[in-house]
Amino acid sequence: MKKLIFLFTIIINVFAFSGGMGMGMNIPNNSQINGNISDKIQTKEDYLREEQALKKLAQLNPANYFMLGILYISDIPLKDGTVIKANIKKAKQAFEIASSNNIVLSDYFLAVIAYRNKDYQKALNILENAMQNKLQTTTNSVYKVLSNFYASIVLDYFNTNTILLKKAIHYLTPVAKENLGSSQFMLAYLYLYLKQENSANFWLTKACSNPNTPTTLLKKCEQFKEGK
Repeated sequence: MKKLIFLFTIIINVFAFSGGMGMGMNIPNNSQINGNISDKIQTKEDYLREEQALKKLAQLNPANYFMLGILYISDIPLKDGTVIKANIKKAKQAFEIASSNNIVLSDYFLAVIAYRNKDYQKALNILENAMQNKLQTTTNSVYKVLSNFYASIVLDYFNTNTILLKKAIHYLTPVAKENLGSSQFMLAYLYLYLKQENSANFWLTKACSNPNTPTTLLKKCEQFKEGK
């Protein structure tokens, strides 16, 4: 349980936004994803021991396949300088089993895998299915992660698609209303692409006056106002 809580914290914290016109999210890198796992695994023997322990847990409860997915999805550097390479195929299989057992954070990682394969529509479909069919509330941390990721993909790759822009607004608005500055900023961009300037200015004003808005985004406020 402590591992899961730790991983939830990692996922929430890695949602920084990159520069440029788009709002592309920095997909978690290896060190961000495996977090405390790489601290425990210093040798190949450590890795094999951890893998076997997680497999046993997964046999007891299929939801524990989530942790196996975390183990497999990233490269793990060892103390001797060698690296155990990520096994994306195994990670995907593990996350799919965990997802089918309602571990919704697994859907985020399945979307990340699709995103890294440049299958952006598939990533959106995974995120949308999770938000529509698996989450009972829009106020939990996982929903915030999924909705922000969804909106970011739309802004970067589907910003001329009116239907997807409106969907992104629908999913992101509850999060923006909770005073999350980065979500407010993205919402302003979504409305701007729809040429709804009043709504765009409303959310821009909120984001640019919000102390919770990341500094990198605050620097974009004037650029946004100038329509750049």
